[in-house]
Amino acid sequence: MLISYIMRNFILLLCLTFFLSLSAERYIVEFKGPLPERKTEGFIKSNTKYNFIVIDSDFEKIKMSYPDASKIYREPKLHSLYTPNDTYFSYQWSLSEDHYNLSYILDRGVVGSLSVIIGVLDTGIAFENFAIPSDEQGLVVSATNEYEMYSDFEGVNFVQGYDFVSDDSHPNDMNGHGTAVTSVIAATINNSLSTAGIIDNVSIMPLRVLDETGSGNLTDILDAIEYGVANGCKVLNLSLGGEPGDSNGWDILHSAIIDARNSNVMVLAASGNDGVSLLSYPAGFEEAVSVGAVDFYFDRTYYSQYGTNLDFVSPGGVVYQDINGDGDDEGGILCPMPEQTESGANVNDFYLYFMEGTSFSTPHLSALAALLYSLGYSTVDEIVNLMIDGSIDLGDAGYDNEYGWGYPKPESLFEQPIAIKTIDFDRASNIVFYSMILLNDTFSLDSITLSSLLVNENLNFFEKGNLIFTEFSAEKSGLYSITAYGEKNGESYAFKRDVALRSLSDRSLVVYNGTVQMSGEDNFVLFFDNGKIISPSDSKIEISIPHENAEHVAVYCNESPRPVEAFDDKIEFTISQKGVYRIVENNRVKNPSADEISKKSILLTSSVLEISDNNAKLFDKSGRFILNAKENSISFENLPAGIYFVKSKKILWKIAKLF
Repeated sequence: MLISYIMRNFILLLCLTFFLSLSAERYIVEFKGPLPERKTEGFIKSNTKYNFIVIDSDFEKIKMSYPDASKIYREPKLHSLYTPNDTYFSYQWSLSEDHYNLSYILDRGVVGSLSVIIGVLDTGIAFENFAIPSDEQGLVVSATNEYEMYSDFEGVNFVQGYDFVSDDSHPNDMNGHGTAVTSVIAATINNSLSTAGIIDNVSIMPLRVLDETGSGNLTDILDAIEYGVANGCKVLNLSLGGEPGDSNGWDILHSAIIDARNSNVMVLAASGNDGVSLLSYPAGFEEAVSVGAVDFYFDRTYYSQYGTNLDFVSPGGVVYQDINGDGDDEGGILCPMPEQTESGANVNDFYLYFMEGTSFSTPHLSALAALLYSLGYSTVDEIVNLMIDGSIDLGDAGYDNEYGWGYPKPESLFEQPIAIKTIDFDRASNIVFYSMILLNDTFSLDSITLSSLLVNENLNFFEKGNLIFTEFSAEKSGLYSITAYGEKNGESYAFKRDVALRSLSDRSLVVYNGTVQMSGEDNFVLFFDNGKIISPSDSKIEISIPHENAEHVAVYCNESPRPVEAFDDKIEFTISQKGVYRIVENNRVKNPSADEISKKSILLTSSVLEISDNNAKLFDKSGRFILNAKENSISFENLPAGIYFVKSKKILWKIAKLF
């Protein structure tokens, strides 16, 4: 208890220090010659050996007061470099250096924010000490007749949730699954107890949608999503799902997920544990962020479902896997679970078990999403695109159906000092509104310029917290560069992005790098960011890009495929909506456009299914291959009643045979 108390106050102190640093910055001012004798307001100390002074003041004031300074830069923050001392942290391979690297996250000072709420839609959470209601007493076991808080949650900030199964305001865990999932996200860090979570400072909202057996109703999940959105959640973790590929009757839940995304609430859902090449829903919905599972060696686990609309993979574990050659099976995700008895879960006694499943890969990614929200990102698209950029590319190059965009790594997400935040384009005035975000305190901004062959001008900007805002326009169509100049750890640093702008008055063709041609009826702006094209509006723009391997190129807007036309020496596609466009080459796969894939459900009425694609194959519900299409048909004559799938590059049909 004493260690937990000290740790909580240490976190509070860090937050207070950061708040104070926003209004009063300490700067180091270096000189090549002797130090000046004058001491301006905010002077803290001097060092004659290394010729610098330290001043707590405004950057511009310091520049005016010391024009002879050779360097002026923000004093770097230092913090203790520690590995969490949680008792079983050494068994948490998913938080090791090769994987989510919790020590790195803590060392970077990415501690989260209590204003960011993660809603956990599950079996409830062991989050409070509370008398067991009479209608629940026969469903669980308790020596004290009370639910007990899991001891490693004492440092977690829980906010008011709801029990949609029992229809009350005490969503306690009668199964254990929700407690295990929550521990991955937020088990108290560095308290010399049990395990460590990923995020040190976050609010958790328990939303009970599954009963004591782990089963639940779709409308309870819908209600929980609406409740979470209405009550301030930024992330909703759904470690649950239905049968693979079956979305019948899920339209209303799909609508709730769409509404959540439109409210910039990220819904993360487990891909499923049946190992087949179809996702379970709600993970299968395009607007959800679907999460598959990999093991210690970054291989897709035997149980992880994959296929169309898979977004990312994270550690899900394989229990019976020896990860260090010592002969012991330690490949699972270490989580707490209540003792399971014939009479139900013992809600007073918790034990640590190695677990496996996409239920546990999903909260890994939910925690990362919450950390990104805490840094100042505000939209789902921003965070998804950051995760894509910061992922280890597993499987086939670029996007693939087995690993999605890959495995997001904290080092890639949190290392860069500055990044694009938002871009908005007012087509009526041809003005671009541009903002950047400072991801850590190593960078100090000096100026922003807009330049081209004909233009070189300084842009006005203002800062608000860790956000930087500016705007610009141009009379001539063409290619421009917008560059933020400053210092990173005392050294010159520039953050540059190229901008293609077609103005209202000049409708000439715009060419990037002498090869990428952009044309259209409307004025437009496009940003080029490390191989991506960012469109901040719904301007319709025709893009032509030379490519020697055109038939193996796919185009994605955010995480969704877009139609692309391949020629012998180029690809052509249309940008018609706001988003980030990626051009992905995969030499092993010809990527059809989204419009070419036929998806439908069929109730079989005869033993022969007519089909126009002789490349189609028939699979059973488990994903086992049965036979190929022949002479434009597939025969079900000797197959038992059940669910089947017909698949090819252009077809994904679910077949129900009831006879």
